[in-house]
Amino acid sequence: MNDEMILLSIREVYFRRISSGEKLYEFRKRLPRGMKQDMKVAVYCTKPVSRIVAWFSVGGLLSGSPQSVWRRTKTVAGIEKKKYMEYFNGKNIANAIVISKLQLLQKPMPLHKLGVKSAPQFFVRLNAGQAKKILRSKRTRGQNKRAKYESEN
Repeated sequence: MNDEMILLSIREVYFRRISSGEKLYEFRKRLPRGMKQDMKVAVYCTKPVSRIVAWFSVGGLLSGSPQSVWRRTKTVAGIEKKKYMEYFNGKNIANAIVISKLQLLQKPMPLHKLGVKSAPQFFVRLNAGQAKKILRSKRTRGQNKRAKYESEN
């Protein structure tokens, strides 16, 4: 098992769209160094949840002008075009992380269980022990819309 994992903060509204299958990309102005396909990403859902709620595998990475990345992702971007363009305003490069194999935690995990003191502003690289705690957590059961979409594409 590859225990390499990073922790990203994602706003609650966007996490809800990710878990429903409406949002299949996480957009970033810059990517964590060393991020690559199949890397695991733990999702810290911001206030009011303030917990690690899921993890996923990086299914791929897209980079390009904000306009070109939007054209490639807009049908399952999970964000309105206006907000997307505001986020990347003044930037030449937009990055999109392809969210694959999303696993929702049955019991959201507070950061202190991993020894992390505060929510990441950019990202936190987790050590093998921290990653194992997340990967071994009980996950929710049942199929969601994401699984159907991923199996079709």
